[in-house]
Amino acid sequence: MAKNTLAITGLIMLVSPTFADVLLSAPPIYDVEAGCRRQNGAMDRGFNQCVASEQSHYDNIKFMWPGLSAHGRSRMHSVFAEIKRFQGVPVRAYDVLSTVMIDELERERADSSAKTPQRFSP
Repeated sequence: MAKNTLAITGLIMLVSPTFADVLLSAPPIYDVEAGCRRQNGAMDRGFNQCVASEQSHYDNIKFMWPGLSAHGRSRMHSVFAEIKRFQGVPVRAYDVLSTVMIDELERERADSSAKTPQRFSP
């Protein structure tokens, strides 16, 4: 009985994701409305534009997220942590993250191309 329990526990540990895996599986989340309220006040036109802009940037980030390496995802979470540390309640964080993410994807693509030998095909 103890052997079976140990084997099952070992199997669960092998297949269960780590906290880091779970954390990096999705883009960081923050209270966009609180950030936009902080920047623009409650429920004015600037607030609505801020929320719409952040939604658009977040949707782009979600779309591009699977294309990032684990290192790139980790970098996005680190950048987000710095934004939160600097701003407290983030303002326009997805705007910043989408720009950083595009740069990261381009860097990863360039690194990948540099490692792939060019082939001639007649």
